[in-house]
Amino acid sequence: MTDKVAPLTTEHLRIMREDIAAFRAHMTEEFAEMKKRFRTQEHHIVGLRRDEAIASEEITDLRHQMDTMLLRLKALEDRAAH
Repeated sequence: MTDKVAPLTTEHLRIMREDIAAFRAHMTEEFAEMKKRFRTQEHHIVGLRRDEAIASEEITDLRHQMDTMLLRLKALEDRAAH
């Protein structure tokens, strides 16, 4: 009986090793795809942060221009009042 069990056990172990190897290969591909997607998302986030910084700079410039215009307008109003 042991003569028949040993080859059967060996065959099952070989099949299990092949399955594990195939699973590892598949997971390696999946992880590579996930890493690629994460890199893409990181690039998008960096782009959004850049756009946010540019928009913030533009808003600051516009506020400065508006303050300058308000000061000029006030100076004109003061001249006209005198």
